[in-house]
Amino acid sequence: MLVKELVVKLENKVGQLNRVVSILAEQGIDLKAVTCIKVSDEETKVKLITIEHDKAKNILDREKISYFENEVIIVDIEDKQGELSKILNILQKENINIDYVYTTFSYLKKRVLIVFDFDDPSRAIDVLKKNHISLVSHKEDDNFSEEEHDIKEYLATVITP
Repeated sequence: MLVKELVVKLENKVGQLNRVVSILAEQGIDLKAVTCIKVSDEETKVKLITIEHDKAKNILDREKISYFENEVIIVDIEDKQGELSKILNILQKENINIDYVYTTFSYLKKRVLIVFDFDDPSRAIDVLKKNHISLVSHKEDDNFSEEEHDIKEYLATVITP
């Protein structure tokens, strides 16, 4: 159920995000979700999800770009008013804390992918599955179920028009 995310630490100044994104793009890495968060006046963290996770890591290593990996949960919902609120109500009722959240969507497919980082990801997965919330995962995960979407296939078809 967990999807790997790359978190790149950058100096908070003009051109740093473009430098990293351009390096990855030049090597054929297709970013499927990105968020950039100011940590301080000096530092920014960029969170990236791509289908080619290992290839992206190798490129960052080769370019000596500082990063770490994080595991997140991706939820798939219909692009409809109130859908996120339903999920947040379920999580609140179960007392599950969200560390951060960001989204990516496909206008043509009318789907939204919500990237969550939780204090207790295992518990969050159980609650989401119990409430029939669609998750995006890796097929090779031991607990992959028929109601889940494989991230490689799913992101290639849902996020890309």
